[in-house]
Amino acid sequence: MLNNKKSILQQKLLIQHQLGFDVYNCIDIFWIEAQRSYSKIHLISGKSKLCSKSLNKLEIDLPEYFFFRSHKSCLVNLYHVIRFEKHDGGRLVLTNEHQVPISQYKKSEIIKLITNFHQL
Repeated sequence: MLNNKKSILQQKLLIQHQLGFDVYNCIDIFWIEAQRSYSKIHLISGKSKLCSKSLNKLEIDLPEYFFFRSHKSCLVNLYHVIRFEKHDGGRLVLTNEHQVPISQYKKSEIIKLITNFHQL
């Protein structure tokens, strides 16, 4: 798992858009939200990019050890999770203080994943 954790620093994601494509390091992605058949990718730079891929397709492209589907509309980068909050149905707080919702059905799974992820 440690090798997997180090490998996020080297993994890239190609994001296609109307003018061509951009390449981003996976570590630079905070979270991704569904927007119908598109996805909005939120980056550590504070920018966000609209991608022509659905959240389902991006979930397949991204390293599963680092990105978790916390809700039907969100993929979150576990590397950037700093806190879990129980109130209001549950949410994850990222290093930029953004709050991402958690599905009630995924709470126990996400708590276990975050605990294991941050123990390494």
